[in-house]
Amino acid sequence: MKFSQLAILTSVLFFILALIWMFFPEQLLTQWGIEPTAGTRVICRRSAAFFMGVGVMCLLARNAQLSPARYALAAGISTISIISAVLGLAEWCEAHVSGQILFAVFIELFLGIAFLLSNRAVKKNFTGKHHRVNNK
Repeated sequence: MKFSQLAILTSVLFFILALIWMFFPEQLLTQWGIEPTAGTRVICRRSAAFFMGVGVMCLLARNAQLSPARYALAAGISTISIISAVLGLAEWCEAHVSGQILFAVFIELFLGIAFLLSNRAVKKNFTGKHHRVNNK
C-alpha cells in the first residue's frame, strides 16, 4: 500500500475513533467489557484528542515525499500501533477485557506493520548518510 493511501486510511480511521471516544465512549467501553465510569470517560475524551491529532498529521503528510520527517511519522505510528496491539492482547489474556478488543488489535497490527513496511524504501535511502540538522 502506498504511503499516501495508508495515511488517508489512518486519518479517516483516527477521525472516526476520535469522534466515538469523544461523544460515545460507552459504546466501545461496553463492547470491550469495561464498565463506563466518570474516570473512564475522562480518559476516553483525552484519548480522542490524541486520535484527532494523529489523524490530522496523517492527512497533512499524505503527499510527503521520502524524507526523514516522513520516516519519523511512520515509525511513530508503527510504535503506537504495535504497543497498543500488545497491550490489548495482554489485557484480553488477563481477562480484563472481552474478546471484542481483538478486532482493534488486528487493526493496530495491520497499521503497525503497514507503516513499518512503508519505511523500508525510506530507510534504504537514508542509511549510511549523515544528515545535518539545522537548528536555526
